[in-house]
Amino acid sequence: METFQLREYSVVMAEENKYGISLGKFAELMVKIMSAGEDEIMYKDIIESEGFDFQDWIQAKKEWEKEINDPADEGRTFALFLPLYQTALENQYFERVPCTLDIYAKVQCEISLLKDPYNPTMPMDYEAVVKKNGFTVNEWENCNSFWAIRVSLPRYKKKFAELVRKYIHNIEGLQ
Repeated sequence: METFQLREYSVVMAEENKYGISLGKFAELMVKIMSAGEDEIMYKDIIESEGFDFQDWIQAKKEWEKEINDPADEGRTFALFLPLYQTALENQYFERVPCTLDIYAKVQCEISLLKDPYNPTMPMDYEAVVKKNGFTVNEWENCNSFWAIRVSLPRYKKKFAELVRKYIHNIEGLQ
């Protein structure tokens, strides 16, 4: 698709709303609801605190997802959505960080690599690793939800890889 056509399309899409939710707001809300995890009450509260009726959100979400994934759209809506989503991720970083990238890397490595002290052939219990690092399971899940996508973004990818190498080396030295 030519750049000119994509620009024309982006002007049209910037004005389009589904149940009162623009593509930019959809991207922002998709990032915000990640923090709810499986908590349906928190999920609904996030949407309603943004001023949207929850049922309208459900319908808008279905319609935006359908359009973003529609092969007939030739990726145009996705091409517009992705930078909006990435910006929303970056903006949320400055709003609330549930744990540092360093702590996230450490705990992820420990979950993956630490062995049960009573049975070294088995991994250490997930909850025990989380608690050992000062988190409740819910707090850790929020941290994990926050960083899981971000560590693949160019801004964090290299630093995360460095931290993982550091913690793998530390863990291997302990076992």
